[in-house]
Amino acid sequence: MRQDADQGRGVRKEAVATGEVAGGRCQSRLLCLLLYLSVLLIIGPISFGQTDISHSGVIRLIHIGKAWIRPYYPAPVWVSDPRISYYPVPSHAWSIGEEAFRNLRLYLPRTEEKLAEFDIIVEDGMDAKDLPTNFHHWMARAVQEYGLGLLMADDSSSFATSGRHTSWYMYPIGEVLPVEDVPEIFYPEHSFHIVVEERYREHPLMRNIPWGEVRVWAHNRPTEKQGATVLARMSPELPCNRNKPVLVYWDYGEGRAMAYVHKWSAAPCAPGDIAGSVDFYKWKWHFDVLCHLVYFTSKSSIPEDLALVHSIRVLFDSYHYRRAYLISSMDFADKFGANLAPIEKKLGEVVQLKRQTDLEYISMDLDNCHSHLCTLVDRLDELTAEVLRAKDRAVLWIFIAEWLTVAGTSMITGFVLWTLMVRRRLYREAGITRWQG
Repeated sequence: MRQDADQGRGVRKEAVATGEVAGGRCQSRLLCLLLYLSVLLIIGPISFGQTDISHSGVIRLIHIGKAWIRPYYPAPVWVSDPRISYYPVPSHAWSIGEEAFRNLRLYLPRTEEKLAEFDIIVEDGMDAKDLPTNFHHWMARAVQEYGLGLLMADDSSSFATSGRHTSWYMYPIGEVLPVEDVPEIFYPEHSFHIVVEERYREHPLMRNIPWGEVRVWAHNRPTEKQGATVLARMSPELPCNRNKPVLVYWDYGEGRAMAYVHKWSAAPCAPGDIAGSVDFYKWKWHFDVLCHLVYFTSKSSIPEDLALVHSIRVLFDSYHYRRAYLISSMDFADKFGANLAPIEKKLGEVVQLKRQTDLEYISMDLDNCHSHLCTLVDRLDELTAEVLRAKDRAVLWIFIAEWLTVAGTSMITGFVLWTLMVRRRLYREAGITRWQG
């Protein structure tokens, strides 16, 4: 009995020892796993930033401020460019009120790592104090450490804001900007021409573009910081414009910061404009200027064949407008019961070809891209004509049905009226009778 008990205790001890060893192995594996995850978390932020540009060729743009897809704003141009992935955060509180703060809460990146997944930050048209304080620090570090680009355009709330709003130089982004500014008087006459610096005429942003054709305007008059590169200055008609930069940039840490002192979200005519001045958005080259600003600030390549790439951008813009018109026409025709199934199938083929064209543009296969875009625009015109014909057929049958209904109703009512009013003369009128009681 004692021997059996001793053997039982020995078996239990051996089992406990085996369990302790197994438990120790499990704990060791768990510790190794936790250590591995910790290392990933530590080195993870190193992988954020512009790495995706070299792989996909698409520039991820976050636009904070006047991020509206409407005429006289840059967003429609960026949306139509396949190389730009556009992410808007409309936050111009002066025009949209509380909705601006709601958009900031909903759409701003929640963490620094999420912000670092973009390639460029564009800011225009919002008060600096409306941004969360931590986001100010994230933007500065995103440019310096993660290699993002920063592009600030002129507005009454940009740079030092001419004393009208909170100066951006009260926050870390003021160190990143390639210009310095102090609150000054708001000038009522502030339009000017863009004068390219002679030594930078062949710069990728400047070459082959006739800058003298357009007249622009701005609220602020910043000056370049030491070490910054000034590509163009304001024409000196007014004393306040003399030697003031329009396009100035520098490389800051791993990224690049660009100041574009032009109020690009503007009315067609600025105060003080002379007769015959060309509005920026009626200027044929505004497509190229807006896209190239994003390319250059994000350190992406700018195509050399400006004439070809300009015609491609015009075709992309035309494609988007034609496609929108086609879809609205289809929606209108569908309300009349038109048969749109064959057209929807053809539209699917057009969309597939458009995806191929986008990839060709991203890889800078411009000749094939241009050829396919011409085909796409022609096919959209053909589909629009088919939709209108289908609509006409559907409306024709509606008119025929309505005509038959009206004609049938008229015949019936005419017969009844003829019976009551015309045929009654065939019957002899009855005399008055009395009851004989």
